[in-house]
Amino acid sequence: MAKIVWMAHLEADQATLWQTALASQQMQVICKSAEHDLKEELEETYTNPINLPHLVLLDVGIKSPNSETLQSGNVCQWAVQKDNAPKIVLLNPRQEKIKDLERAWALRRGASDMLPRLSAENLIELVSTVTELIGRPCVTDLLHSAMRQNIAITAPTVEPATAKFIDDQPSAQIRSAIKNSDTELSKDKAKYVIYRGVRVRR
Repeated sequence: MAKIVWMAHLEADQATLWQTALASQQMQVICKSAEHDLKEELEETYTNPINLPHLVLLDVGIKSPNSETLQSGNVCQWAVQKDNAPKIVLLNPRQEKIKDLERAWALRRGASDMLPRLSAENLIELVSTVTELIGRPCVTDLLHSAMRQNIAITAPTVEPATAKFIDDQPSAQIRSAIKNSDTELSKDKAKYVIYRGVRVRR
């Protein structure tokens, strides 16, 4: 039985890559518009669990409609408050690696993980992370075959986000949080830092 994954992404090439990779693992990827409120869509679907996804891949840069607030916080908070809610995995395709502070922030908010840009170098690692979260091993042979043969699948329809997005926003906020904490506490004594309003261990 195919597992259902919802994905909201700002970058069409990354969305297509994720869809190809996860389709090779018998997952049905449903792409959601970055212009819609994903929390509201999850809330509506929650009343009919048969259509509820098993996992949500959400670009951390997507903002709420008519707001500068990032959707990731609202979606994670919703999932934490619901029984049998889908696992939330945040994506930051503007980074090759996720910093420990950013991952700690994501986990404290309720996400299962935060992953960087998907590439040939980290393909198996990132796809394995996603499959394991829904209780399946990553079948690497199928994954490599899908990438080599470029299996013909319908490219996801990803509508462009209307809100402007600063590419390095997450990184900039992390650097700012670290800088501010260092001015107040010595590096030897600082055990925690406040990042986006959440207290996380350094």
